[in-house]
Amino acid sequence: MKRFLTTISCLCLFAIAKAQTPATPPEVIEIEETKPKVDTSERPPTFVGGEKQLAKYFSRNLRELFNPNTHGSVIISFVIEKDGSVTEAKVVRGVSDDADAEALRVIKKMPKWNPGIQNNQPVRVQYSMPITF
Repeated sequence: MKRFLTTISCLCLFAIAKAQTPATPPEVIEIEETKPKVDTSERPPTFVGGEKQLAKYFSRNLRELFNPNTHGSVIISFVIEKDGSVTEAKVVRGVSDDADAEALRVIKKMPKWNPGIQNNQPVRVQYSMPITF
């Protein structure tokens, strides 16, 4: 009997406490829609014209740096979109401010690539590339 009364009194206290707390509207959480991307695909993205054209693109578009003593490789990470455009370019490992800026400039102005393919569908692919100065 004592146990029954203790249980009933606890339930009553819970009901009273619940009734006294103001009803709060449910919290609205905005979910940022992110586009999924893959690191590897069945068929990776390729530069239109192949590696020779990519090398030619860099040789024509990379400007000589003001500081001739700057040497090393800037590693740039970027995403090849489903349509082949280059987005989300950022420096992963830099050499100097001017070399990093020049590498980013050249990557951002690249023409469209052939996109990566997964299950016969174009997909967004994360890509990294070293640019040596």
